[in-house]
Amino acid sequence: MERFFNIAGPCVAAKHYMLPAVERLPEVVGLIRRELYFVVHAPRQSGKTTALKQLVRDINGSGERVAMYCSLEALQNVTKVESAMPMAISLICEAMRIVPALAAFQQFWRENADANAVPFQYREAYPHLVLQAFLQRVINGGGQIVREM
Repeated sequence: MERFFNIAGPCVAAKHYMLPAVERLPEVVGLIRRELYFVVHAPRQSGKTTALKQLVRDINGSGERVAMYCSLEALQNVTKVESAMPMAISLICEAMRIVPALAAFQQFWRENADANAVPFQYREAYPHLVLQAFLQRVINGGGQIVREM
């Protein structure tokens, strides 16, 4: 497929001519490193979504931090906070892929949560250790629990 200049919707580097996101938002990288908030405000069709999605890919690719993209555009006509907050939480959870993560944790729990197999005194701590092991697995992109007896 021949690349072209996209004028509608997010750009995809393999399909469209585009500038790298970091070049369009050079100050954002410093703000992220300092763990500060930022807002991207620009006219329609100026590349905000494309830049943010590329920034997320760059951040996640670096292995230093984890980033996600979540559009709350679906809430633009919601006027009551009571309605907007559950919807926002749902959109954020969807963007974070919480449901698959919970399913993966449930499976991990079933495979590793036998506190009776633990050779130490404080069995009440074991669920926390299993959760930590799961989260470590998520961070490291895999791995396994090795029990020492």
